[in-house]
Amino acid sequence: MCVLAAPASEPQIPANAKALHRQVATKLKPSVREWISIEAKKIADDPAIRQAAVTADVKGRFAGQQLREADIEILVTLVFMQAAQDAAKELQVAREEIKAANRQKGSVRQTAATVPDHGPPGDSQVSLGTERGANTSEIDQVQSLRLQVAIDRSAKLVEALAKPKAGASKSQIRRIGNLR
Repeated sequence: MCVLAAPASEPQIPANAKALHRQVATKLKPSVREWISIEAKKIADDPAIRQAAVTADVKGRFAGQQLREADIEILVTLVFMQAAQDAAKELQVAREEIKAANRQKGSVRQTAATVPDHGPPGDSQVSLGTERGANTSEIDQVQSLRLQVAIDRSAKLVEALAKPKAGASKSQIRRIGNLR
């Protein structure tokens, strides 16, 4: 039975990034929130995207609007925060799927153990069990790979958020809240 456990030290989103997100995210206009969500998906699709690329996207998207470097850094942090939250959800879904598959396999094993073998070794029941075993092994490998990718993506995003960031000032929140 393939039971996958969470790594001993799963990546945690830094408290200062969470606080900044809570402080600023509610003040954003819907169009800015949607843009942040789209940028976060781009990061999820290509984990090699660096902060410099997101910074350039922020500058391009909000060109002509009055932003200071600190404001841009906050927006970049919000994009990475959204991507990290999305990755955490993906990781949770992958874990739940593995747990469900493990429960199902346990149920199949329990049922197979109670069904008497009425035929010779070449019987269809034996071959069915062999096929089922090969199939679950492939599923285990796919689920394990998916879980590992989700853990790696989450770790990279949390690493990007690890730089210490101060909270946003009222004027920064106002400027960012006024973005279109």
